[in-house]
Amino acid sequence: MNERHPYRTIFLRELRYIFYKDPRRLFMLLCGALVYLLLFALLYAKGPAQPLETVIYDADRSALSREFIREVDSAYDFRIIGIAPDEDGLREYLRSGHHTVAFYIPEHFGSDVKSGRTSKVLFIADTDNLIVSSTAMNATFDLIAAFSQRVSADILAERVDLPHDLAAIKASPFRVGYRLTGNPTQNYLFYLVLGLGLVALQQTLLIASAASFLYRPQGFLPSERRLNAGYVYLCKLAPYLVLSYASYLAMTFGLAAAFSIPRHGPTLAFLVLGLAFLAAVLTAGSWLAMYCGSELTFTRWSLIYAVPSFIISGYTWPPIGMPFFARYLSYAFPLTYLAIPYRDLFLLGNAPWLRNSLILFVAAGIFLVLGILRFRRYRVIAPEPEQPARYGKDIEPTNM
Repeated sequence: MNERHPYRTIFLRELRYIFYKDPRRLFMLLCGALVYLLLFALLYAKGPAQPLETVIYDADRSALSREFIREVDSAYDFRIIGIAPDEDGLREYLRSGHHTVAFYIPEHFGSDVKSGRTSKVLFIADTDNLIVSSTAMNATFDLIAAFSQRVSADILAERVDLPHDLAAIKASPFRVGYRLTGNPTQNYLFYLVLGLGLVALQQTLLIASAASFLYRPQGFLPSERRLNAGYVYLCKLAPYLVLSYASYLAMTFGLAAAFSIPRHGPTLAFLVLGLAFLAAVLTAGSWLAMYCGSELTFTRWSLIYAVPSFIISGYTWPPIGMPFFARYLSYAFPLTYLAIPYRDLFLLGNAPWLRNSLILFVAAGIFLVLGILRFRRYRVIAPEPEQPARYGKDIEPTNM
């Protein structure tokens, strides 16, 4: 070890363990989040299952009911795979578990509509999968609204002898227009995958950086125990911040572009917010790692933390729908300050990124001080390397 540049030597020793002696850290830092993002991006690339396999039971068998069936068959969201002969046949289709959407056209459907009475079409959907059921319900609402408007216009035009276009206006004097911002196609790739990538990045950084303090073959050399604790601590953390930041940049500007995820926010916002988040996670995780007796213990606790941090960050379930204790607990998790602004920067182009970055940098500073204070004691009680490294020993400096 170089006596003239001891801190540089500590920094290089940490890199040697990352790249050479314990390469699992390198894989986690550079590949973990990217593999997760790639996996889920491929999974959600095609969106929800469409068209939906649909079964119809026509108890009316009128001209209007057949017209409704043709309307369903021509809709993009539905694909008719069977016409049930009776109610028992409809139940058998639904019990099979393969067909989650059905329409039941009641008796007197056509005559009731023609005579001016209200008639109902029963829509049946299996709601154990919320994504499929919500897609089906939205598509059904649009289908029924369009069909009902067209039939009303036909009846009005026939009764009062109006041109069909004018009758359509009289039957439906106003319509609802949609203008959806951010994710107008409601693509789950844009909605969910970015957050899952951030969770993976957080988890891999926690596990990899903890190994710097808990990996027994590495241990602590005498020089790391006697030098300034703050400088040694920073030298040990710096490689993990650099490599995790490289993974974050690859995820943000590489894979996101590869899957055509729109990025509307300023580049500076992504750079600053990501750096603040990684600094907060790294300093908090390293501080807590020094209170764990082994890598296995820390890994278990970090896995317990991963799912709650994602759920209560507000990324999938809005904070307004959470109980108050969950909202206040979320403020203690760094992911809360990154997840939603990160997605909003991609899809909307604006988010409170500067405020959240400042909060994360302040948190990182607090955890850094706590970590240094803990490191002063921990490096004294931490064991020396248990055994020579597989490809050679760490050599202490000698006075020449």
